[in-house]
Amino acid sequence: MTLLAKKKHSDVKDGTNIMIDGQKFKRILSYGTIDVVPFLILAISITFTVVSSMMYYDYTTKKNYEEFEKEAQSLVDKIEKRLDHYGEVLQSARGLFAASKEVERDEWKAFIETQKIQERFPGIQGVGFQKRTANEDVFLKDMETLRSLGLLNREPPTVGPDGFYRYIFFLEPINERNKKAYGYDMYSEPVRHEAIERSRDYDTPALSGRVTLVQEITEQKQYGFLLYLPVYENGKPHGTVAERNKHTLGQVYEPFRIGDFIGGIIKDQYSNLDFCIYDFSKSDEHLMYINDSLQLCEDSGYPSIHKTIQTTNFGRTWIIAFHRDTSASGFIGDSIGDLILFSGLSISVILFFIIKKLRLMSRQKQEQEIQSKLTQVEHKIQVEQLEQVNRLKTEFVSVISHELRTPLVSIQGYAEILNMDSKNLTEEQKEEIDEIHKNARILNSIISDLLDTQKLELDRLILSKSQVDINKLIDNMIFGFKPTTAKKSVLLENRIKDRIILNCDETRLVQILNNLIKNAIEAINHKNGIITITAQKETEKVVFSVKDNGTGMSKQQLDNLFKKFYQSDTSLARKKGGSGLGLYISEQLVKLHGGKIWAESELGKGTTFYFSIPIEK
Repeated sequence: MTLLAKKKHSDVKDGTNIMIDGQKFKRILSYGTIDVVPFLILAISITFTVVSSMMYYDYTTKKNYEEFEKEAQSLVDKIEKRLDHYGEVLQSARGLFAASKEVERDEWKAFIETQKIQERFPGIQGVGFQKRTANEDVFLKDMETLRSLGLLNREPPTVGPDGFYRYIFFLEPINERNKKAYGYDMYSEPVRHEAIERSRDYDTPALSGRVTLVQEITEQKQYGFLLYLPVYENGKPHGTVAERNKHTLGQVYEPFRIGDFIGGIIKDQYSNLDFCIYDFSKSDEHLMYINDSLQLCEDSGYPSIHKTIQTTNFGRTWIIAFHRDTSASGFIGDSIGDLILFSGLSISVILFFIIKKLRLMSRQKQEQEIQSKLTQVEHKIQVEQLEQVNRLKTEFVSVISHELRTPLVSIQGYAEILNMDSKNLTEEQKEEIDEIHKNARILNSIISDLLDTQKLELDRLILSKSQVDINKLIDNMIFGFKPTTAKKSVLLENRIKDRIILNCDETRLVQILNNLIKNAIEAINHKNGIITITAQKETEKVVFSVKDNGTGMSKQQLDNLFKKFYQSDTSLARKKGGSGLGLYISEQLVKLHGGKIWAESELGKGTTFYFSIPIEK
């Protein structure tokens, strides 16, 4: 520790206390033989963890089971509501027959199209009419009509035991699937037969059991079901079963593929809900539907929950068995509950060792605090010393720069006086006076660079901005460099195409360009030197460039180019003078304007300096 640091603090022992820089630090001299605090914290933490995991398990089990039941009931409600809608459609279709003595095919098609059933309630295959007639001529005429329309793709049905012909005569929309159904006698199939008679007996819509629709024409088949409603002869009584049977014209009906029907209801919902639908009883021969994500409707052997809901619609009962595999879905919350328990126990053990270790290390911690305070005091003193040295350096540079500038003015003045009497001077004397002028200018430039560097480091250099005509400024600079460029046979060109007015500090912009042009001139060591200056507007900025065809620079030189006091030629015999501050100052001046500066170069091919200045709006 330095003498100055010793003055900044005292190490005065007072019993178990130490005084440092006016602050008191207490030493811990002894500990108990057994520290019960870590064990107490361990016991409390383990108890809290076990209780928390059990509470979470109970909470998530109840909450998720309620959500499971709610989701299942929601699906059943949607199925019931959808079937009710389709029942209403059949009532409307029957009303069409009641309002017309004979329904024509075009009239039926127009009615179905106005209902927009497939758009409003997706999943239905269509809406049709099965005709019943005991008149063979009517039957044969209808078959011929279907053939002429290309809709009879099967053998015509035969007359039934009761003397009636039954056949599907209308079914819209007409598509590849529905074409297969035209002419089919649904009354001839037992399951359909039962539903048709039930609809007649009770004069209400009747849902059939599980069937395979005649529309199943693809390899991937689905089970289906149908909804029937009887249609009577216009104006005939149908108050009794006998009257209804006597005056029945047929049935309006709707065929459904169960997969399409359910898909139209659930769409993107119920993705986590596994379920099966049975018709009438829960058995394999009555299984109508099983969703894709479910492999088995019964217990898979894994932890799971089940719920069965019965729904009766139009005289037919469906049993919907819902299932969720809790081990896969995390339904009961086992995984999170176990995670809470495992994490809590792990944290409890870790916390135990951490607290025990911290308490054992408390003495070392106090000593570290004391040593840290001593280090901080020393560091503070070192920083103050460095700041003092830096202030002295800055003051020295400032004083020396001003002191050098005073005699330099006199030297330049007397040199100019001598030059005025040039007719009395010999050529050798004139050259010597020119040398005095040149070196005085170099020295003045170095002093200016030092003063600018000082201002930049102290943030005291303030820009004085105005509207500057860039084209005119460049032309004036080229004119000022004519003696130098003529002496070295260098062509200095202004290649700015458009007129540019820029709000900037004109003096500092000239200083930046002066530095870059001087460097470009010094880099040319041949007689075909060309330096081009450009400036062009880009998005919200003006980009300047100074390009030469001189010696170029290496990558190492480019990397160090804008460092303070950097000289590309560091040998004692270097020909180029200067302070090594020109490019550093140029970079700082560009940054003050809010822009950036960079260079591109290749040895033997020249260098291009770029810098940008924002356009202020």
